[in-house]
Amino acid sequence: MKKTEDNSAQEQEKSNEEKVVYRAILSVSTGMTSIDVGNALEKAKIIDDGMDFYKEVEKRGLENELRPGTFEFESGMSMEKIISIIFE
Repeated sequence: MKKTEDNSAQEQEKSNEEKVVYRAILSVSTGMTSIDVGNALEKAKIIDDGMDFYKEVEKRGLENELRPGTFEFESGMSMEKIISIIFE
């Protein structure tokens, strides 16, 4: 039984290792496009590929709904969550 407890403790230590979370505050200004926003999110390490953001926005028909403002993001957020924050 002791061996199982040791393995469990080791697994827990591995899961408790530090995970880097990036946070970014993005200011969207008049005239910015979803490509600009996607590239900014990629540069801030919030998403892996800015073009994925652009394609998703376009697929939803939101490219003309981009509103100016300041928004806060964290890496690991879903594309759904990011889009909902910007296009509320």
